Amino acid sequence: MKKVKVFIAMIAVALGGLIIWSCTQDEMENGQGTYRYSAEEIATLRAMAEKYGVPEVVFETESGIPLPTLEEMEETFKNFGLIKASLTAQLEVIDSTSHSMVFKTKKIPFKRLSSISESMKTEREITYGTLIWNISWQQSVYNGSYQCPVVSATGTIEFSPEMQRLGYFTSNNRNFCSIRGTELYITFECQINYSRSHFNFAYSDWVHPGFRPYR
Repeated sequence: MKKVKVFIAMIAVALGGLIIWSCTQDEMENGQGTYRYSAEEIATLRAMAEKYGVPEVVFETESGIPLPTLEEMEETFKNFGLIKASLTAQLEVIDSTSHSMVFKTKKIPFKRLSSISESMKTEREITYGTLIWNISWQQSVYNGSYQCPVVSATGTIEFSPEMQRLGYFTSNNRNFCSIRGTELYITFECQINYSRSHFNFAYSDWVHPGFRPYR
C-alpha cells in the first residue's frame, strides 16, 4: 500500500472568518482511498463539541468517502446541543385521568436565522425536540387498603419538523421506572443520530402521577 498525501481545501465565509478544511487520504492498492481528519482537526472538533455541550458525541474520524467539513460538523454539534437542551427542560403535565398522566418537557424556543437571499433574512423561533412521557397505572384494593400500583411508563422523543427534515432520529430507546411511595422515578435513554455522528442521551426525574398511599 502506498501513501499519498492529499490536501483538499474548502474555503467558506462563516462566522466572520475563513474556514479551511483538509484531510489525509491513504490510497489503497485497489484504488480506493481512506479519508482521515488530522490530529489537529480532531482536537478542534472535540473542542467544538465541548463548546456546544455535547462532549460525549461520537463521530467518524476516517472513512472511505470524504468526511464532513469542520463547518458542517460544527453545525451538527450546535444542533445536538440545542436538541439536548430542549429535551432536558422541566416536565409539565399536559393531560391526566384517574389512572394516567402525560408529561411533556416545556418548550424552550430558540431563535434561528433563515436566509432566503443576502437581502432577505428572517428570524424565527423553533423548539428542537420534545420529550413526552405517557404514564398509566392500575392500583388494586385489598382488605380496604390500596396496594402498590402496577405502572407502565413510556418515553418518546419528538423532533421539530426542521430537525426531522434534516434527518435527525433516535435509536436504542429504553425506559425505566421505580416507585417510592406516591412518587415515580422515570429514566429515558436513547441514541440521537445525525448522518455519521451520534451521542447517548439520558434523562431522569421524579414525577407525581397521583397514586393513592398504599401499604
